[in-house]
Amino acid sequence: MRKKFSPLLVLGIVLFFPKGIFATQQHPAPTGLVVHQIAHLMFVVAMLILLLTIKKTVGVKIEGWKNLYKAAVFFMIWNAIAFFVHGIQEFIPKEAYTGQGYWGTYLSLGEQSFVRIVFYVGKVIAPLLNVIPFYYLHKSLKSFRSIAG
Repeated sequence: MRKKFSPLLVLGIVLFFPKGIFATQQHPAPTGLVVHQIAHLMFVVAMLILLLTIKKTVGVKIEGWKNLYKAAVFFMIWNAIAFFVHGIQEFIPKEAYTGQGYWGTYLSLGEQSFVRIVFYVGKVIAPLLNVIPFYYLHKSLKSFRSIAG
């Protein structure tokens, strides 16, 4: 008998062991950031190739392909914003980070407040935007699964 994946198990692990799970990754300068930015660019290129391939071969008339196309578009948007936010972070001096708390690092507005506000908004929006392509990817795979039987 095959065991099924349980989302409740994952939720239980996250709730009872929160200090062991971190969703952030620091990129030591300069190579970590450069490699990470290259990865964002490669992801955009891969999604662009996927978009062009879908458009050229099957089109976006079939529901599954249309949703996969939308997922690729939103993945490209997310990567562009993430790339921009990583770049703008380099213009914020290290002294602007006032402290480290349990939930993250604190950033004071001070000088260059426009840059810091744009950085903050980008940091908040990017993960939220990442939900949209996964929604369309899920719909796409669900559609393909129903076609396959």
